[in-house]
Amino acid sequence: ILFHGPIRGGQRRDLLSPHVYAVSMGTYDELMRSVRGITSRHQRAARKEKLALCHNALMHRAQPDRYPRQKVQLAPDTLSELTNISRGAIQVTKRDQRAAVTLVRRNAQELAKAEPAEMLRLKCDIEVVSLLQLIEKCQSLISSSASERMWQGFFKSNPFVLTMAFHFPVFLISDQPYVGGKSFHGTDGKYGDFLVSAASTGSLALIEIKDPATKLVGKPYRQGVYPASQDLSGAVAQVLVQRDTFKESFIFVGKELSHAGHSAHALTCLVIAGTTPELQEEKEAFERYRHSLHGVIVVTFDELVERLRSLYSLMTAKPKTSVAPVGPWRPPAEFESDVE
Repeated sequence: ILFHGPIRGGQRRDLLSPHVYAVSMGTYDELMRSVRGITSRHQRAARKEKLALCHNALMHRAQPDRYPRQKVQLAPDTLSELTNISRGAIQVTKRDQRAAVTLVRRNAQELAKAEPAEMLRLKCDIEVVSLLQLIEKCQSLISSSASERMWQGFFKSNPFVLTMAFHFPVFLISDQPYVGGKSFHGTDGKYGDFLVSAASTGSLALIEIKDPATKLVGKPYRQGVYPASQDLSGAVAQVLVQRDTFKESFIFVGKELSHAGHSAHALTCLVIAGTTPELQEEKEAFERYRHSLHGVIVVTFDELVERLRSLYSLMTAKPKTSVAPVGPWRPPAEFESDVE
């Protein structure tokens, strides 16, 4: 390593050859100032942490009312300098990740006031990442032929996916809701998979879950005529029975729901089952069947994933760089004389 001083016209440039690294004194002085600054900053931080540790272990433990616990505070701009030094993604442990999330959550109100644009961008980034993870998880469950129970657990943990099956906003009320039907022996009770409610009207909806492997179309009845499969028609019949039972028993089993503003007078039913058939004739037969149903919505698993993808594309679409200015409205030429 060779250190060379300034020349008459200014600082020398840093040069690196196969055997010699020529470092200018300007670069050396700047580097040493930064190193000494880091050393001093960490020494001061270590001293404060040691004093706080001793205070809490001795004084606070002996007389906590007289000597309150001291908290160790980071030096100003510590996090900023850490991220600037990294100049890219920082490799952090899971513990550090949880700590970073906790730090943001505890200071959310202050950050929203001081940095509203950054908080909004962070919120959007989190939503996009979360949505992408949901899509990947759905695709993984479909590819692995996950069981009905696994899908129920997934929907319970991620009720947002269920809301994509409706054309109006809903929220989850309960999983495995009891809809009535028990005899005086306490048997023959009926349970749905999920119960949701319309956000604006409080109208309830029952959801029946099957799995992606459920066949939607049966064997051809005649040439080009395909009936609904036994599994699909059975699921529709099952949810219809649950609907009628729930309506009859709502005055008893739905007291809490009624007091909370929910109603079963226009109970909607949803069946999530199978994937879209591949053959065109089977697709047409499936569409004819589900559009002939009254009060029952049938959605396939791949349609749910496609709706999530559409939402992801909408959230990640880049806005147009320029928008043509809108001038004052002018009538068509043939009407200008009339307007005048």
